[in-house]
Amino acid sequence: MLLHYMKSKIIDAVESNTDILALAEGLYKLNHHQAIYFEIEAINKVSTFMPELYPGAPRHERRKMQEIINVWTLSKFCHYAENLGAYSLAFLVSYTDPRDEINGILKYIVKYNMGQIVDFFSHIKKRDESYISKFLGYPAPRLENADTANIFRRSCDTVKDVLVKVARNYIERYDFYAAYKHGYRIMTGQANGSMDIITYIDNDGNQKYFQITEREIREIRVLSKQCSMILDCIFENHHERIRRETIQGKSTVRLKTILKNDTSREEQWLSIVYPTRGQSLKIINYLLEMESLISTLAISK
Repeated sequence: MLLHYMKSKIIDAVESNTDILALAEGLYKLNHHQAIYFEIEAINKVSTFMPELYPGAPRHERRKMQEIINVWTLSKFCHYAENLGAYSLAFLVSYTDPRDEINGILKYIVKYNMGQIVDFFSHIKKRDESYISKFLGYPAPRLENADTANIFRRSCDTVKDVLVKVARNYIERYDFYAAYKHGYRIMTGQANGSMDIITYIDNDGNQKYFQITEREIREIRVLSKQCSMILDCIFENHHERIRRETIQGKSTVRLKTILKNDTSREEQWLSIVYPTRGQSLKIINYLLEMESLISTLAISK
């Protein structure tokens, strides 16, 4: 019923174009990013069941179809990684109240540029715990007891490791992704009769190519799933944070964590301190911003 209500609000907002808050609230609360992961899973199923879907297609035609599916898989991964980077950056911003935050997230997503995403992934390996912790929606570890802080640190470490892998693949395929989005400047084929390659024209007009292997496609699918898990953590943890910020002192809440053993998402019931908005929140955010500034200065050296 709530999902139906929120969808109705989005439709009304789009049709009337008068209530941007309703649209922002819908995008914030519905975890709409899962639609992209559904596309990735659907592409994978087409690949898996291609003989059943196209039983009359000759072998060479099915191979051409697989080449196109590989292009889809890579481009959708880049799309998903871009969304992950954009929302991570949006949730790094401090907002004065829930309404301002919901609208602010939408405004950031509308106005970000690709240079910000590339910068996010280029420097993620050097980012500290406070940077990762903030966009994941965790309270500052310094406020928590040792056991709780350790859980947050483990989750932040795991997410950082995943993002480093996502960053490597995203940056490596960034020019291909731009060619895919703008003019579909892409061709597929084989080299030496057996090696699958993707050829494209980059933004400077240079022709480039790379080999695409089954191993890379498998890795991209795994990373896409992990992007989905991280986005779930970001949205659900920030929803919980907004809901609990009005409660003074410690409260037991359910937060999402991602653990290293098998990179699985887990729910943790934790007794934690969420600072209320206002002066205490400003102090915490100031400290976090100072830590991020120090980290940024260290990266630039």
